[in-house]
Amino acid sequence: MFFGKGAAVDTNIHAACNNKKSLEPPLNMLIAMTLAALLCLGIGVFPNVLYALLPHPVDFVPYTAAHVTGSLSILLFTALGFFLFLKSLDPENTISLDTDWFYRRGARPFLWFAHHPIARFEAVVSDLANTAVLRPLHACARLGLWIDTHVIDGAINGLARVIMRSAEKMRHLETGVVSHYALGMCLGIILSVAVYVALGYGLGIDLEFGFSFLTGN
Repeated sequence: MFFGKGAAVDTNIHAACNNKKSLEPPLNMLIAMTLAALLCLGIGVFPNVLYALLPHPVDFVPYTAAHVTGSLSILLFTALGFFLFLKSLDPENTISLDTDWFYRRGARPFLWFAHHPIARFEAVVSDLANTAVLRPLHACARLGLWIDTHVIDGAINGLARVIMRSAEKMRHLETGVVSHYALGMCLGIILSVAVYVALGYGLGIDLEFGFSFLTGN
């Protein structure tokens, strides 16, 4: 209607659309439209029901003489203008120009610039990135993954296995007998004293001061 009968539309498509018969809306749409119409009618007849649901009190009477005559005047003059210019609203086989002509014409250089120089530059950059940047990055990522899996994780997992095996063997040393623990403490003290004496002779440390420090004299 706004762009003419054949404006920017194929004649075959337009003829097919004219010959196609419109169908009745489905039942669910009819029920929804009926409910919406009943709600509109109910709100128009009983506006106080809607006012009671509003968060603030409303002091407004819609059906006064001034409101009714003003609304009817607007509707009547709108209908009058519609019927007076009804023939002018009949669509014609023409193309209607509007302000969109300016930006449609002005967009052609922009589209050419986007489709040719920008698109070619983007293709060159993409090819360069895929060949000269992504391949070395993928190689570095694979190398880092191998180092993390075999070197770092291997060292940590190997250390954990050594500790677990050592703990498994040392677990058998805990017999629960007090005399065994006392013997171990004595052997530890003797070993500590022997190491101290050996280091003292080797480094020239005053052993007398060390023994007096250990005995408290």
